[in-house]
Amino acid sequence: MRVLVAALAAGCYSPAYQAGSACDSVCPGDLVCIENVCREPGFVPADAAIDVAIDAPPIDTDGDSRFDFEDNCPTAPNMDQHDEDGDDLGDECDPCPHLSGTAADADGDGVGDACDPQPALAKQTIVFFDPFKSTRPEWTLDPEYSRMGDQLRLTGTDGTARVAVPTGELRIVTGGTVQQLGASMPRSLSLGFGYNDSGSDYYYGNFYENGGGTSISVTRADSGSYTPVAGTGIAGSFPIGAFIMQVDESVSSQQLSIVGTLGGTSYPIQAGTAGTPPLVANDFIAIYARNAEFRFDYFLVIETDL
Repeated sequence: MRVLVAALAAGCYSPAYQAGSACDSVCPGDLVCIENVCREPGFVPADAAIDVAIDAPPIDTDGDSRFDFEDNCPTAPNMDQHDEDGDDLGDECDPCPHLSGTAADADGDGVGDACDPQPALAKQTIVFFDPFKSTRPEWTLDPEYSRMGDQLRLTGTDGTARVAVPTGELRIVTGGTVQQLGASMPRSLSLGFGYNDSGSDYYYGNFYENGGGTSISVTRADSGSYTPVAGTGIAGSFPIGAFIMQVDESVSSQQLSIVGTLGGTSYPIQAGTAGTPPLVANDFIAIYARNAEFRFDYFLVIETDL
């Protein structure tokens, strides 16, 4: 009789009783009963895992003292969280830091499609971006310039600001506001590049007015002689309001172009070939402004790798 009872008891346990089977309080072997299901030891329910994640200390991936959940660039150190275009993507990780809502970067080169000269070719790099939140050592400023708030301002009649950035295969972009016009002529804003050793030969993008309308052009300076390479005219005085000047210059192809916005109105691209003297590479870019109150919000340089 004892043999029969033992046999019946042994028959109640089946090796097919696996993890995931229902249970009341206990499970066979090493399994444990968790929420009425037999589980392997150490099993953590899904809701418990969520609780653990919530209770875990916040993470600061880039070590800039801003936790990831509040950091607008969680993988690039930017303690000041500066966001020039106000799109909740900080300048340090924004592929077009001057254009809002432009994070798309199809070729993955770190320059967004909206500001990339070749958006399908991974050959571009942002080599300089200044939203004028501080005074950077790359600049050499005439006394007529001063940084106020997050702007660089021309406060005198005219002046030059030079930034130490090598030229050659670049897209140069600056934008801001023409606050008011001076009484004297001419009124102008220029971006100069490709200077020869003496400074007498160079090229420049130009907004210019001398009493007979305003022009947007790329111009060649040849020892005191000035010849437009490409350009267009617009009626009226130098427009007050938002401006953007974008210049593309290539020493390898001797190609130049300018796209301009003046008084909040955008004008089509003007493009041409350099000519004589040829466009050469140099180690700085110059801003020259006169007879208007210019307020610069940013200065951007994108380089193309040949």
